[in-house]
Amino acid sequence: MSTIIKHKEFTNRHVYKTEVAGRPLTIDVGKVAELANASAMVKYGDTTVLVAVTVAPRPRDGIDFFPLSVDFEEKLYAVGRIPGSFMRREGRPSLPAVLASRLIDRPMRPLFPSDFRNDVCITCTVMSVDYDCSPEVAAMIGASACVSYSEIPFAGPIGCLEVGYCDGQIVLNPNQEQRKTSRMDVTVAATREASKLARMAITIIKRVRPSIFAPVEMR
Repeated sequence: MSTIIKHKEFTNRHVYKTEVAGRPLTIDVGKVAELANASAMVKYGDTTVLVAVTVAPRPRDGIDFFPLSVDFEEKLYAVGRIPGSFMRREGRPSLPAVLASRLIDRPMRPLFPSDFRNDVCITCTVMSVDYDCSPEVAAMIGASACVSYSEIPFAGPIGCLEVGYCDGQIVLNPNQEQRKTSRMDVTVAATREASKLARMAITIIKRVRPSIFAPVEMR
């Protein structure tokens, strides 16, 4: 008996490619997390982030705010580390992961209708990390793209860039070596019309962020 096994065809799959700060950015939609309202595999350099967006079919009763939840998930396997010893589970979200979730939430929240009361959940899972390409930037771009092509009312999309200052020059999305010497750390998110967020840290002494992605010595 001969059996022919056919691979699943993803008829709604689309791949969009561009270049950001000299590095390739690819957004692959329609192939992963098909049960979500919208999903995408975002690859920036060798950094890969899976973004999934779900929305409740009906508004939540008895609330006067927009129930938006953003979850940025760091995974140890993204940097080639598997938890060992007695505790083999991932720990609770780190401070940089919590801040990354807020970083995605702040510029996107004002772009939803003021009377929108449906629960919306945006989950960004880091699959692999390229130290020269920020997973936070990839996650924000992917979250904006997913919400934009879903049925959720959204006045986006938005773009995101990290800005540094090295050797007297402004640098967009600085790499790992440039971040070590940068005197400025600015994250800017904006629509085509206006800036929605500018998170800024200008330092005289080197600024570092504690993270499993970039182990550093705190000062």
